[in-house]
This record gives sequence, C-alpha cells and structure tokens, in this order.
Amino acid sequence: MKKRKIHKMHGSPDFNADVDIPIPYTLSRSIVDKIKDGTFKAEGVETGRIGTGRATYVYPDAKASNPKQAMGDEKLPLHAVPDSMECFAALAFMEGGLKYGLHNYKAIGVQASTYYAACKRHMKKWWSGEWADKKTGIPHLSSALACLAIIADATVSRNLTDDRPPSTDLSAWIDAQGDLIARVKALYQDKKPKHYTIADPVRRGA
Repeated sequence: MKKRKIHKMHGSPDFNADVDIPIPYTLSRSIVDKIKDGTFKAEGVETGRIGTGRATYVYPDAKASNPKQAMGDEKLPLHAVPDSMECFAALAFMEGGLKYGLHNYKAIGVQASTYYAACKRHMKKWWSGEWADKKTGIPHLSSALACLAIIADATVSRNLTDDRPPSTDLSAWIDAQGDLIARVKALYQDKKPKHYTIADPVRRGA
C-alpha cells in the first residue's frame, strides 16, 4: 500500500512527530483538517484514532469518493478468475496450436459433443489417477479446461454446432432425491467404514 509522510500536522501544537498515513490513492484525498483530543479527521471520512506518534487510516469504502472504482464494481470481475486456470489451459492450447493451428476452432466451428466427450475422457483419466497424457505430458486438467473454453468461445462466437440430446429436466430429478439420500444415510449412520483415496495401495490381480 502506498504511503505518504506528513510533517507537523497542523492544529496540534504538542504533536510534532512525522505521521505515516497508508492511502490507496493520492494524498489529495486525505488532507487532514484538524487534530483534536487525540483524534484526526481526514477530508470526507470518519474520525480515526492517533496512536503514539503515528496516525493510520485506510479508506473503508473507496466507492464513495472514487467514481472509477464505483463503475468498475458493476463490470465483469475478471480479477476473480485464478491465474493458475489460465496457465493450465495455456498448455493445452499450445499443444492444439502446434497440431492444428492456433484458433482453428474459431475458423472451422465446433461440435459440442466432440469437446464434451473429450473433456469427460480427460477428467475420467485424471479422476482415475493419471495426471498427464502419457504421450505429450500435457496435464489432463489442462486439456479439460481447454475443451470447456472452446465450447464457451464457440457459444459466444455463434459457431457451435449444438448436437446435445433432447433436453431432460435432470435438475428437478436430482433435487428430488434429497429424501432418499437422507433415508439411506440414516440407515447406515452407525457404520464407520474406511473411505479409500488415491493415497491407499491398490491390490492388483496376478
């Protein structure tokens, strides 16, 4: 966080120490009006306490005095997307570019079932314990992300061949299973089985 130093803040004859005020924007937004009874009041903000020789203030709500941020808060929050996701996807897009040419899917179009099936294959291999493709070394998570990204891009670009099967209200069926799930859990509530994970050894047949 950016800091500016103010020397001998006015209005306080017995407070002569330098004061560091952490501010996220510019000093012009935090001009000190007065110091009285151990408090300071910055322009347009609430009163804050002065410590021993130091005064600290961080704006609680920049939107009230920063129109740019107020407008930005209403837009797509791209900063919320993990950078790691883009990095993973980049590996698969690199491989695809070398094999088929960059952005080939934009030029020739996309069939939904092709990329849906490919995504499922990569996720099933990852779920079964295989980290990366044995031939290329590209992580299966990278390839799965690329498949979903291509379907999404084709949807936005309107070059998706939507060959999904006839629609089924699967959401309603899934939501309706709550009572059954609760009944089965109650039936076995006294059981304490071991739940196995990828960390456990697997017995292989001869």
